[in-house]
Amino acid sequence: MRPAHGAVLRNIARDGSRIAELAKCAGMTEQSTAELVEYLRERRYIELVPDPSYGRAKLVRLAARGWKVHGTLVRVRREFEKECARSLGGDEWRQLRALLEEFVAWSKSYSKPG
Repeated sequence: MRPAHGAVLRNIARDGSRIAELAKCAGMTEQSTAELVEYLRERRYIELVPDPSYGRAKLVRLAARGWKVHGTLVRVRREFEKECARSLGGDEWRQLRALLEEFVAWSKSYSKPG
């Protein structure tokens, strides 16, 4: 597992997500996301199933193996955030997290000059 895999795994909705949705959530191109999805599918972390709302589309869903990794990602993130709050103090951690969330939102809409 690499960090980029986590960007895909943690954004898959319980009922499945389209690649375009995952790409947007992860701030990646659809092509890069599709490559990660294929890598994870080959290793049985995820599965591709028909989208019931549009027959030609596919949904990415977590397989049993993927749910285990997802659970680990959630647990590690919670532990990290608890440690940050302990180290910085609750108010400072909440302020830093809010600023980081603002920055991520801004960076997704940022277009490079030229």
